[in-house]
Amino acid sequence: MCGIAGFVDKRGRLNPEEKRRTMEAMLSRVRHRGNDGTGMFVRDKLALGHVRLSILDVSSRADQPFISEDGERALSYNGELYNFRELDEALGKKKRTSSDTETFLHALERWGSNVFRHLRGMYAFAFADRESVLLGVDRHAIKPLYYIDTPDWFAWSSEAKALFVVPGIRPEFDEAALDEYLLFRQVSGSRTLWKNVKRFLPAEWMRIDAASGAITKRGSHWIDDPQPGAYEGDDALREQLIDAVRSHLIADVPVGLQLSGGIDSSLVAVLAAELVPQERFHTFSIGLADDAWNEFPYSRRVAERIGSSHHELVFTPEDFRRELAIATYHLDEPVNHSHSVPMMLLAREAAKSVKVLLSGEGADEVLGGYKRYLDPRAHGTSPKEVIMISAFATPQSVSRVLGRAAAPDLAFRLSSLGSAALPMIERVLKSERQTYLFSMLVRQDKMGMASTLENRVPFLDVPLVDFASRMPTAEKIGSGHTKIAPKRLARDFFDEAFVYRPKVGFGQPIADWLRRPKILGDMLCLALDHEAFVAPHLDQKAIKKLYDEHCSGQDHSSILWPVLTLELWGRIFQQGTDPATLT
Repeated sequence: MCGIAGFVDKRGRLNPEEKRRTMEAMLSRVRHRGNDGTGMFVRDKLALGHVRLSILDVSSRADQPFISEDGERALSYNGELYNFRELDEALGKKKRTSSDTETFLHALERWGSNVFRHLRGMYAFAFADRESVLLGVDRHAIKPLYYIDTPDWFAWSSEAKALFVVPGIRPEFDEAALDEYLLFRQVSGSRTLWKNVKRFLPAEWMRIDAASGAITKRGSHWIDDPQPGAYEGDDALREQLIDAVRSHLIADVPVGLQLSGGIDSSLVAVLAAELVPQERFHTFSIGLADDAWNEFPYSRRVAERIGSSHHELVFTPEDFRRELAIATYHLDEPVNHSHSVPMMLLAREAAKSVKVLLSGEGADEVLGGYKRYLDPRAHGTSPKEVIMISAFATPQSVSRVLGRAAAPDLAFRLSSLGSAALPMIERVLKSERQTYLFSMLVRQDKMGMASTLENRVPFLDVPLVDFASRMPTAEKIGSGHTKIAPKRLARDFFDEAFVYRPKVGFGQPIADWLRRPKILGDMLCLALDHEAFVAPHLDQKAIKKLYDEHCSGQDHSSILWPVLTLELWGRIFQQGTDPATLT
């Protein structure tokens, strides 16, 4: 995993040295993503940059941007191709390295924009020849990619913050996205909270003219199109998951396992241990000291079963407060999921022992794991009611803090439901993979990369997702149960009490912490200041009233949390406040 950046100087404003300085400034914003090498490629109006976290072929021969032997083509790439050895055989080209990067370059040379159907992995890349730049991301955008397109520039980067050092580019808050953010804690589709910054959708690609910087072609290389049919059986599901874990263990550096205590990460761990029995994996869990807010007993059981070197991290409310603004900076977005902070802390500790960490992320959206999928609305007929099961706040509470009726743009969310011919719950899963999962993967990537750690997600392996799309709905959700078939599979390793206990999730007592001035209470009060970022956009009197009611015993945390995190984000990115001072 690495960090990439690049631009096309549409008007040819910069000389070669100025291009290099601009690229150095962009790379400085993503330096934390890779400390094993830095490189750039500058030609005519084009510049590509890269910071490297070496995972496969750790030698300098595999440094990026990776240049073709004739010097005509260059690749800057973030991610991993898990089938690179099979691709090497299919391509039949002699290699200078043992890296997947060189394989990717050869594949792009052979297949161009048709390359995606050959790839099994996670990636965001820029591939340049004399005429154009091909940009693209994997099926689920596990690896994020942001871009700007102005009269002067087409620029891209793994993290949006790097775009704001391009000459003349400043962050512009998009107030039109505010209603949706407050309701769902994220902005759907290619939009962000900045007017001038877009992000690549899952499976999106585009071709940019190397001279004009114009988008000449764009598309999607995969359509999430579930086709539930006859179940192929638990043994087939097990083989798919084994194959996914096996492929995700490929590395020339130490690999660790993230244990949440849930069945998804637990399955990944026991299968990894079976696949590499000689390996004593490092495993990592994190939680609060309060037993109500950790699942340590369950993660310990998994660690003991596989004989891992287990690291159990306990964090405090004070730790959470101290790190919240730092996490906001790394995320490029308001911290929508509070567990982003402990995830960042876990990655920081894990990076002392490993460079790669496997998790159970993605299983719930692919195999139907969330309790909200049992909500009657998820099985109804009204698309507008269906998409509201993913909302965190209510339209009424959003309207209160806005001082007007909430009017979120729901067009992308409604379109993401897909064909009305599918059962509604399958449409819900499809929508969540394009909306909710999208935000979870951004968090997974950036909280790991804050400590130069690669996160991998076996449950989003291409063959496994394809298999799940063919599974009948009744093997995922039904009769008051979620993730039905995977839980049966988990029974091969764990007892019923472990497998069928209520899903806890990775939460924190945010409602309580908001009532405590020295934890989150006084941070929320930043939003009430006359110089607050939210002052022109939200009704501060309404926020104050909601906060008073919350402190008196009502629970308004579902709307006060996004107000707090929006304020921190605005101070950091719009007002230029050093996140280290917001602790």
